[in-house]
Amino acid sequence: MTSESYSNWIAIIGVAVTAIGVFVPHLLSSRSACKARFREIAKPLLEKLLNEIEAIEGGSYPFRKIRESELKHLLHQIPSRRRKAFQHAIDQYLEAHSIAKTKHWHDEYPSDGQVFFPGSFVITNPIEVLEKLEPLKKALS
Repeated sequence: MTSESYSNWIAIIGVAVTAIGVFVPHLLSSRSACKARFREIAKPLLEKLLNEIEAIEGGSYPFRKIRESELKHLLHQIPSRRRKAFQHAIDQYLEAHSIAKTKHWHDEYPSDGQVFFPGSFVITNPIEVLEKLEPLKKALS
Protein backbone atom coordinates (compact mmCIF):
# COMPACT_ATOMS: atom_id res chain seq x y z
CA MET A 1 0.00 0.00 0.00
CA THR A 2 1.42 3.33 -0.98
CA SER A 3 1.52 6.35 1.24
CA GLU A 4 -0.95 8.13 -1.07
CA SER A 5 -3.61 5.39 -0.79
CA TYR A 6 -2.93 5.20 2.93
CA SER A 7 -3.61 8.91 3.34
CA ASN A 8 -6.80 8.52 1.24
CA TRP A 9 -8.05 5.84 3.63
CA ILE A 10 -7.21 8.03 6.61
CA ALA A 11 -9.19 10.90 5.05
CA ILE A 12 -12.20 8.65 4.38
CA ILE A 13 -12.12 7.31 7.93
CA GLY A 14 -11.82 10.84 9.29
CA VAL A 15 -14.87 12.00 7.32
CA ALA A 16 -16.84 8.92 8.41
CA VAL A 17 -15.99 9.43 12.09
CA THR A 18 -16.93 13.11 11.85
CA ALA A 19 -20.26 12.27 10.21
CA ILE A 20 -21.01 9.68 12.89
CA GLY A 21 -20.07 12.21 15.58
CA VAL A 22 -22.48 14.73 14.14
CA PHE A 23 -25.53 12.52 13.51
CA VAL A 24 -25.49 9.86 16.26
CA PRO A 25 -25.92 12.27 19.21
CA HIS A 26 -28.85 13.89 17.41
CA LEU A 27 -30.52 10.52 16.84
CA LEU A 28 -29.96 9.47 20.44
CA SER A 29 -31.26 12.73 21.89
CA SER A 30 -34.43 12.71 19.77
CA ARG A 31 -35.10 9.11 20.75
CA SER A 32 -34.54 10.02 24.39
CA ALA A 33 -36.96 12.94 24.08
CA CYS A 34 -39.62 10.63 22.63
CA LYS A 35 -39.17 8.19 25.49
CA ALA A 36 -39.37 11.00 28.05
CA ARG A 37 -42.56 12.33 26.46
CA PHE A 38 -44.06 8.82 26.46
CA ARG A 39 -43.18 8.29 30.14
CA GLU A 40 -44.66 11.67 31.04
CA ILE A 41 -47.99 10.83 29.39
CA ALA A 42 -47.97 7.18 30.54
CA LYS A 43 -47.30 7.91 34.23
CA PRO A 44 -50.85 8.94 35.25
CA LEU A 45 -52.31 6.08 33.18
CA LEU A 46 -49.99 3.59 34.86
CA GLU A 47 -51.07 4.91 38.27
CA LYS A 48 -54.74 4.44 37.35
CA LEU A 49 -54.04 0.94 36.05
CA LEU A 50 -52.13 -0.01 39.20
CA ASN A 51 -55.05 1.25 41.30
CA GLU A 52 -57.41 -0.93 39.26
CA ILE A 53 -55.14 -3.95 39.65
CA GLU A 54 -54.83 -3.37 43.38
CA ALA A 55 -58.62 -3.12 43.78
CA ILE A 56 -59.19 -6.29 41.74
CA GLU A 57 -56.56 -8.16 43.74
CA GLY A 58 -58.41 -7.01 46.85
CA GLY A 59 -61.66 -8.48 45.52
CA SER A 60 -63.52 -5.31 44.56
CA TYR A 61 -64.23 -4.10 41.05
CA PRO A 62 -63.25 -0.50 40.24
CA PHE A 63 -64.74 -0.37 36.72
CA ARG A 64 -62.63 1.24 34.02
CA LYS A 65 -60.57 4.19 35.19
CA ILE A 66 -58.66 4.77 31.95
CA ARG A 67 -60.59 6.17 29.00
CA GLU A 68 -59.93 4.71 25.59
CA SER A 69 -59.18 8.21 24.27
CA GLU A 70 -56.32 8.52 26.79
CA LEU A 71 -54.83 5.28 25.50
CA LYS A 72 -55.26 6.31 21.85
CA HIS A 73 -53.49 9.60 22.59
CA LEU A 74 -50.59 7.64 24.03
CA LEU A 75 -50.60 5.31 21.04
CA HIS A 76 -49.55 8.21 18.82
CA GLN A 77 -46.48 8.81 20.98
CA ILE A 78 -45.12 5.32 20.31
CA PRO A 79 -42.75 4.53 17.43
CA SER A 80 -44.53 2.76 14.58
CA ARG A 81 -42.67 -0.52 15.14
CA ARG A 82 -44.18 -0.83 18.64
CA ARG A 83 -47.70 0.42 17.89
CA LYS A 84 -49.13 -2.98 17.03
CA ALA A 85 -48.02 -4.44 20.37
CA PHE A 86 -49.39 -1.42 22.25
CA GLN A 87 -52.69 -1.64 20.37
CA HIS A 88 -52.88 -5.30 21.42
CA ALA A 89 -52.32 -4.23 25.05
CA ILE A 90 -55.15 -1.69 24.72
CA ASP A 91 -57.44 -4.35 23.26
CA GLN A 92 -56.59 -6.69 26.13
CA TYR A 93 -57.38 -3.94 28.67
CA LEU A 94 -60.77 -3.29 27.09
CA GLU A 95 -61.48 -7.01 26.90
CA ALA A 96 -60.52 -7.44 30.56
CA HIS A 97 -63.27 -5.06 31.57
CA SER A 98 -65.77 -6.60 29.20
CA ILE A 99 -65.24 -10.11 30.61
CA ALA A 100 -65.27 -9.02 34.25
CA LYS A 101 -68.07 -10.69 36.16
CA THR A 102 -69.34 -8.65 39.05
CA LYS A 103 -71.84 -8.96 41.85
CA HIS A 104 -73.17 -6.32 44.10
CA TRP A 105 -71.30 -6.34 47.40
CA HIS A 106 -74.49 -6.84 49.39
CA ASP A 107 -75.44 -9.89 47.28
CA GLU A 108 -72.09 -11.50 47.93
CA TYR A 109 -71.85 -10.53 51.62
CA PRO A 110 -75.37 -10.13 52.99
CA SER A 111 -75.63 -8.22 56.22
CA ASP A 112 -78.34 -7.75 58.81
CA GLY A 113 -79.15 -4.37 57.36
CA GLN A 114 -76.71 -2.34 59.45
CA VAL A 115 -73.92 -2.09 56.90
CA PHE A 116 -74.70 -1.42 53.27
CA PHE A 117 -72.45 -0.27 50.45
CA PRO A 118 -74.78 0.82 47.64
CA GLY A 119 -72.12 1.39 44.98
CA SER A 120 -69.75 -1.45 45.77
CA PHE A 121 -69.14 -4.41 43.51
CA VAL A 122 -67.02 -7.50 43.91
CA ILE A 123 -65.35 -9.32 41.07
CA THR A 124 -65.91 -13.05 40.71
CA ASN A 125 -63.22 -13.77 38.07
CA PRO A 126 -60.20 -11.70 39.15
CA ILE A 127 -57.54 -14.04 37.75
CA GLU A 128 -58.87 -13.82 34.18
CA VAL A 129 -59.18 -10.05 34.38
CA LEU A 130 -55.71 -9.56 35.89
CA GLU A 131 -54.15 -11.68 33.12
CA LYS A 132 -55.72 -9.40 30.52
CA LEU A 133 -54.46 -6.27 32.31
CA GLU A 134 -50.85 -7.46 32.41
CA PRO A 135 -49.89 -6.50 28.80
CA LEU A 136 -50.94 -2.89 29.35
CA LYS A 137 -49.09 -2.75 32.65
CA LYS A 138 -45.95 -3.98 30.89
CA ALA A 139 -46.41 -1.52 28.01
CA LEU A 140 -46.87 1.45 30.33
CA SER A 141 -43.97 0.54 32.60
